[in-house]
Formats: sequence, structure tokens, C-alpha cells
Amino acid sequence: MRFLIEFDRKRQRLVTFKAFSDAQKELAATERLALELRLRAAGTRHEVVILDAQSEDALKLTHGRYFEDPPAPMRGPLRVAEAPPGNSDEN
Repeated sequence: MRFLIEFDRKRQRLVTFKAFSDAQKELAATERLALELRLRAAGTRHEVVILDAQSEDALKLTHGRYFEDPPAPMRGPLRVAEAPPGNSDEN
């Protein structure tokens, strides 16, 4: 199977997910190109890929970042590292 994915990196979210059979190889490529042209014309910078996998479950194992909610790097509170005592530039 082939999977067309549009991913918004800035918001870390899946925008488009469409499955194609192996016999629809050209259709998948045509739809990918049309999607990329629309996004480019609109000034939208999303990642667009076609990936091959045996199934959607297999794809989720190999490319899990597209399906995480929220993505792993964005989990938990944002922490700002503090400078150790005595290393301040304020003096």
C-alpha cells in the first residue's frame, strides 16, 4: 500500500492521510503533486510524502511521529534551564 501524508511541522499535526493500493501508484503520485502545487500556491509550508508500507499499522510503527498526539518532543511542560549560581552576567 501507499500512503499520502501531509504533515504540518509547525503545529506537529497530520493534515492529510490517504491510502492507495499498489495498483494506484500513478494516482497517488498525481495527488501528491496536485497537493504540493496547491500548498505552494497558498504559501503553505507542509511536509508532503508518499510512503510504502504493508498496512496502516506497519506505517505507524515505522513513522510514528506522524501519528503521535501530542508528538513526543512536545509532551510535558516546557522547562528553561537556569544558570548555575555565580555564573550571572548581571554583575
